[in-house]
Amino acid sequence: MRSTHPLRRVVAVAVAAAALGAVLVQLEIDGAAPGCCRGVYVSLYDRPASNVESVLGRGDGQAFAALAQDPLLRRPEVITPHGEFAYRAQRPAWGYLAWAMSAGDPARVPWALAALTVLSLGFATAALGLLLLDRGANPWFALGLVPLAAATIAELTPELLGLGLAAFGLAAWQRDRTATCAVLLGGAALTRESLLVVPAVLLMTELISARRTAEWAWRRLIALAVPFALFGAWVLVLRFRLGAWPTRSSSNRLSLPLVGFGRALGEWSSPAMSAIGLTVMVVLLIGAVIGAPRDRATWIAIGFAAFATVLGHDVWVAWRSSGRALLPCAAFAFVAVVAAATRGGVERSSDRRPRVQRHGDVEPRKELEPAR
Repeated sequence: MRSTHPLRRVVAVAVAAAALGAVLVQLEIDGAAPGCCRGVYVSLYDRPASNVESVLGRGDGQAFAALAQDPLLRRPEVITPHGEFAYRAQRPAWGYLAWAMSAGDPARVPWALAALTVLSLGFATAALGLLLLDRGANPWFALGLVPLAAATIAELTPELLGLGLAAFGLAAWQRDRTATCAVLLGGAALTRESLLVVPAVLLMTELISARRTAEWAWRRLIALAVPFALFGAWVLVLRFRLGAWPTRSSSNRLSLPLVGFGRALGEWSSPAMSAIGLTVMVVLLIGAVIGAPRDRATWIAIGFAAFATVLGHDVWVAWRSSGRALLPCAAFAFVAVVAAATRGGVERSSDRRPRVQRHGDVEPRKELEPAR
């Protein structure tokens, strides 16, 4: 019978990460004195009454707090300028979870977001730990996610939840559990739309790899279409409910390749943090490409790097914005680098059919003959 000990280590890693997250979130709250905040664009938090409200008011957590207090999308005017509500509401999962956790009480929403951030750090760390375990690496290395996620921890935003869903989706994909993968990647897309990069990359690898049977291939392609269909359906709901497309507020958030980055170069709000963050990301990406060029995690990191080239001025100007958007790039590259540097990236499937796959190889896996 297969030992559950490795999975217990993944759970232990998740608990440790959540404990660290609780400390970091509490430090953010203790360091945010109540009072007016610069950059508040949600009228509900223009005069924060507590430290945790101040944390929301200084970042994008305020937008998700507004969504958590308006699950039926009846008060778009609380987020300025006009049309901004639709842009924020295209990421509904975080706000609806906070609404459920707060039991509809507006006073509890900030604390619900803080608790969700802690739990999401544990969840995402467990997902990376499972990917590392599949590649024959020690899942405790997944704690490296904690410093990479500093920006989202500071603002109580949904990137860790989305990353966890996407990483567990990749683990399901590697096990040929297409239905589970479709659900997880669909949830990731509704957490942050940029995570559609993950099914897009998997679709690309699927198209360039050989198929075993036509039925098998179509089943997987349909599964990868589910996240796009779910996100598209939600965008239509927003259009008819709010009378605006989410793209209405994207003018300075997206650009032609490298144009936004070039415009923001001399305007970084925190040059040291931006330089350090970009350096870490580039080093991890180069390490993944060199050490594990055939790992699907590497290809996903490359996909996010390509996505980074079209990020606009408003994203690049502050590392808290660009760091959150590119967290998956750093996280998936980190998985590939650690796997390549430790035990050679031998992947183990969760089902009863043993398979050997080098660094998440995009080529079809050969079934091993049963022992005689």
